[in-house]
Amino acid sequence: MSFENDRFLPREVEKFLPIIARFLLVSTFFEDAVRLVVDYETQKRYLGTRIGSTLAPGFICLCFLLQVVGGGMVLTMHRLVRFAVLALTTNIVAQVVVYGLIVDPLVIARNLALIGSLLLLVSQQSVNEHRKGLFSAPLISSVASTSYLLLAGRVLLVLLLIAEFPLNEGLTLTNILLIVVVGIPLLLVVVGMRTRESAIFLLVVVSALNIVVNSFWVLDSNNHARDFHKYYFFQTLSIMGGLILLVSLGAGDLSFDARKKKF
Repeated sequence: MSFENDRFLPREVEKFLPIIARFLLVSTFFEDAVRLVVDYETQKRYLGTRIGSTLAPGFICLCFLLQVVGGGMVLTMHRLVRFAVLALTTNIVAQVVVYGLIVDPLVIARNLALIGSLLLLVSQQSVNEHRKGLFSAPLISSVASTSYLLLAGRVLLVLLLIAEFPLNEGLTLTNILLIVVVGIPLLLVVVGMRTRESAIFLLVVVSALNIVVNSFWVLDSNNHARDFHKYYFFQTLSIMGGLILLVSLGAGDLSFDARKKKF
């Protein structure tokens, strides 16, 4: 496999894509860490009903540390990005289980998409290490691992669109139009065909949906729905970071794009 990046965007733009992606990726974790501090008493009371008042403070502190340390490592310690992704993924799984969100399919879809973005981050770091000759493992196994991570990342990433569509309103004309317009690029991302173009299109659509669907700033501060929309807004920003990484990396070896190059 060749990790050489075919020029898709101007060099001045491409060199900033991983930086922008990393900042977007960690935004939801930093926002949630702040929320844990600001709403500490509320969180402690709720978690007390889930895991007991003794364990609740420790769990809040653990989630705070995993998110702040993991997010900080993503931004400043690129060589340790795998440990950062492990910490952030642990936080995602722990919160879904402890908060009792595992029965909500939309929450699961969103969090799997977020994990997909984190996998793309690992892939991007692996590509950088390959280019700099920093792989300690055999090259073939490292390349294969990166290809599978890219495949898993882009498949999980498209789950965001399932959660982002306001399908609870039923199959309205708007929803049907969204499904038709977005369905094709979603499929292209999954199979790895015209991946970068499709990722850019999805990035535009997700950005628009995020502003329209999760506009928490228009809600009153006393409205409980505001916190949910704020959480979803920043989580979507993180997944947008994954889409930017996909634009930067391409689909990898396990894709139609790669097969097309061989022929």
